[in-house]
Amino acid sequence: MTIFKPEQLFERLSEGRMVVTGNSRLARVLANRYTQWRTARGDRQWPTPRLKSWDAWIIALWDEAVLEGALGEPGSVLGRQQLLALWESVLAADPSTGNLLRPDSLAAPLADTRALVIEWQVDLHHPSWHASAGNENCVAFLRWNHGFETLCRKRGWTPPEDRLPALTRLAAETSGTTGFSPVGPGVDLLGFDEWSPAREAFLDAVAGAGTVVERVEIPPAAGRAVLWKATDHRDELDRMARWLRRCHEQDPSARIAVVVPDLAARRVEIERQLRAVLAPGGDTAESPPWNISYGTPLARLPAIEAAFDLLRVAGSPRVDIRDAGRLLRSPWIRGGSSESSSRGLLEKFLREEYPRQFRLGELRYRASEEGKRSRHDPDAPSPLFSPLMEDIANRLLRFQRDTGKRPLSDWAHAFDRLLAACGWPHGDNEAPAGDHDRDWQTFQHWQEALRDLASLDAVSG
Repeated sequence: MTIFKPEQLFERLSEGRMVVTGNSRLARVLANRYTQWRTARGDRQWPTPRLKSWDAWIIALWDEAVLEGALGEPGSVLGRQQLLALWESVLAADPSTGNLLRPDSLAAPLADTRALVIEWQVDLHHPSWHASAGNENCVAFLRWNHGFETLCRKRGWTPPEDRLPALTRLAAETSGTTGFSPVGPGVDLLGFDEWSPAREAFLDAVAGAGTVVERVEIPPAAGRAVLWKATDHRDELDRMARWLRRCHEQDPSARIAVVVPDLAARRVEIERQLRAVLAPGGDTAESPPWNISYGTPLARLPAIEAAFDLLRVAGSPRVDIRDAGRLLRSPWIRGGSSESSSRGLLEKFLREEYPRQFRLGELRYRASEEGKRSRHDPDAPSPLFSPLMEDIANRLLRFQRDTGKRPLSDWAHAFDRLLAACGWPHGDNEAPAGDHDRDWQTFQHWQEALRDLASLDAVSG
């Protein structure tokens, strides 16, 4: 193991050395610091550093080997959703899953299990995998895995975890002193805690082909460790937030990190405590003074929730009043701002008339009413009149009538066209510039989800 200061590692990157990190976050941090280092040196332009996470590196090596024809005719690599769909089809074809409540829920655990089996080179022929050992779960996995592999061979698919063994075999067949050509003459490995047998075998094969493989580290920051035990979760969060504030007041330029093992489950209460201690009484909704390195699930983003509200209303013969209320209040669709008053009154009217459910045609009818309803001003239009909402309701009704069986890619296009016709996600285009940036990023993630849906055509049916 070689220890390099960051500047020494950046020198190696500037000379064209390949650096592979244990995770994508470390790769992003190093890329940002490398940019700062080049800028501080007075450089105005420079080649993109050869810096990747391990997963991105394996994908790049695979793509290069396929393009060069070094792997013969490999099958197409399954995407995550395609992989799960294939496992679901294996489970659906097995009669033994008929007594399970939700056999499709096993797809993700099975996919992850197979990845671990390949990564750690587990011997599936070991006696402990068979019924004689009394382990029914292992026997079931063997049966489902056999069905999965048979299906992959039949349809010409390559599971993503099978790329590393294939690259290992390719590297082992390479001879010479210039190194494994997709890798180059040398590679530095940074930020790995442990090495699985599959990774060790690949690196050994790469080194045997002449590539210099070096494992490097960056010296840790100096400091001291103190163990402190909180009385409960609330006390722990309060002390954490106050410790952060004290550290920041002592050195405003310091970067302070907090590691939370169960961040996904405690994110809301953590942010609440940070707001209470670090910004009491302040508005931190736009740009809080902290960053949580855990993305919000796509389905929980407000714009995406609005998209699902539209699709839910379009896909149901009767509309739940709660869905209708969110739809009428949504700023993500056309008329959300310009018709906010009339839509508010329309929601009030619908809640009074239909406490639970109603037909979508009723929403269209009420939104189209231009009749006089004011005793004080007989010439005034109906306060419920919302022509843009009427147009949206008409589009939803037409979509409702055209819901026959079709390929998943057609559904993806249909969803995309419907949402665009309703003005999603930009609404009346009156949001601040920062909101437009977030909307654009959300829209891109949604498009990726639709592409994943369309890709399932290849593994469905």
